[in-house]
Amino acid sequence: MRDFGDVLNSSEIRGLIVLLKKFSPQKFTHKALPLASTEPPAMDAALLEEGKTAYIRLGCDKCHGQTGTGDGPAAKGLIKDDGTPETTYDLTTHTFRRPRSQDERSQLARTQLIYRSLTTGLAGTPMPSFKDAGSEREIWAVAAFVESFAAPISDLANRDTRVAAEAAGLDKVRTAYWHGSATSPDAVVWGKSLQLQGPPPSSLSPAQASLSANQCARCHASQFRDWRQTLHGGAASPGLLAQLVEREHRTDPSDAFFVESCLRCHAPLAEQAATLRPGRYGGDDNDTSNYKSNPEFSHELQSQGINCASCHLREWTRNGPPRVSDKLISLPTYPRHETSFYERSDFCLGCHQLTPSNLVNDKPLLNTYREWLEGPYFKRGIQCQHCHMPNREHTWKGIHDPETFRQGVEVSAVTHRDSSGTVSVRVKLKNIGAGHYLPTTPTPAAWIIAELLDDKGRPIPGAISKKRIGRHIEPGVEWIEHEDTRIRPGESSELATAWSGGNAAKAATLMVSIQVKPDEFYERFYRTELGGDLTDRQREMYTEALARTIASQYIAIENRYPIAHAPNEQLQ
Repeated sequence: MRDFGDVLNSSEIRGLIVLLKKFSPQKFTHKALPLASTEPPAMDAALLEEGKTAYIRLGCDKCHGQTGTGDGPAAKGLIKDDGTPETTYDLTTHTFRRPRSQDERSQLARTQLIYRSLTTGLAGTPMPSFKDAGSEREIWAVAAFVESFAAPISDLANRDTRVAAEAAGLDKVRTAYWHGSATSPDAVVWGKSLQLQGPPPSSLSPAQASLSANQCARCHASQFRDWRQTLHGGAASPGLLAQLVEREHRTDPSDAFFVESCLRCHAPLAEQAATLRPGRYGGDDNDTSNYKSNPEFSHELQSQGINCASCHLREWTRNGPPRVSDKLISLPTYPRHETSFYERSDFCLGCHQLTPSNLVNDKPLLNTYREWLEGPYFKRGIQCQHCHMPNREHTWKGIHDPETFRQGVEVSAVTHRDSSGTVSVRVKLKNIGAGHYLPTTPTPAAWIIAELLDDKGRPIPGAISKKRIGRHIEPGVEWIEHEDTRIRPGESSELATAWSGGNAAKAATLMVSIQVKPDEFYERFYRTELGGDLTDRQREMYTEALARTIASQYIAIENRYPIAHAPNEQLQ
């Protein structure tokens, strides 16, 4: 919630306040007391030292932690007024602490905002008012100390400098995954671009000496059954291959690098690529100029996308998480390396996080790992695998699965018909289950749909309203973001609308639907490509890909609410 002092004048603000109060009159029965305007003391080292002491004395550390990261001993037990769990602000990263325009970029301006929160509290949350808990100077001192948790203002003033720093941080991690500079034992899994496996050891049976998931299925039947129905198993999809088919056998560096960049996550094995950089056959992994044809290339393996070997096989050694059962039959000739890396979210980082090097509207196209890091699940030790691989199932269910989507959201609605006959509704969609933004990538989109029905349950023509949830991005030479309405973990998005006249007079019921298009971005992309100049093979692939995106759409939720003559409930 930003302030609107730079876009609304005082008269407009007063009028807006009157309007907002009408939405819930019972919550504004008490007259608000104006805050006294106080001059802040000098923002010096002495004030900061006083603030450090007062921060502990007032108990701020119990929730926010001694360093402001939200890890205090009471943080996990906080409850909002509506009875739902509260996530403690991480004062070092929370967005309310970041300046939004040049005239706000001052230490004093941010300290004043924090002082205001300390003196008023935050309604609906466990954050109380500290107005009478200490002297005025003490409250200012705490505000100044809390402000000091944020990155220095000089680090935020220059966007290019900030973006470069963030990019360097994540690039360093990704480099450790993809280009061999990682030094931990886990580097064996994602330590560099995957090399050719080479000839299998003579100790392996023919089935063990295969890279095909079909052979893994002989011993790992349940994992194979899960995998073959997943997006991982279909990662080398017709839509992807249609973009690569004219380039994948070329060794020209620009073509080869483009193909490799896509296959790196969609088909990671070296044997799945038609051309290879030197680092994948024993040379310099940073050399992107000397690609050559791959004699071990297999179309069959490429069609398996992210198969078993992609994640588990390195130099013919099987890598995986520590065993949880002694009932498994062991083979002395079965090379195996156990590591807890497979149970941590950073295992997923290499493919589910892009750096800020190439941004669309100041944001990476894929930011899932960071969203998890900054959200409530990371603080509670909940990894990607807990939700997407429960009990080590190889399902990776997400927004393409209707039941998984339904488990992650909560829908509520309020209806009201006033004395003039106008019907107003408010519908809320809350992210109660996803540990990242909902949806996290630009690929899916969901719609909140509110529609009036008559007394026979029939839709009333024209009485329908929709709101798109997602990141609406248009590709091109310059990619454009039209809007970003994704929902953060624990937060909500609302659709508020009203109808009057004949439509409202006939209304008996509000029908709320949540429509999901898991591949909405690609539906638009494939339609555009099919309108261009394509080879017969490309057209065939894009046509199949478009049919798949359309088939993936579904209605996740459909609820009905009677039209009330008074608000039937408060939307929490």
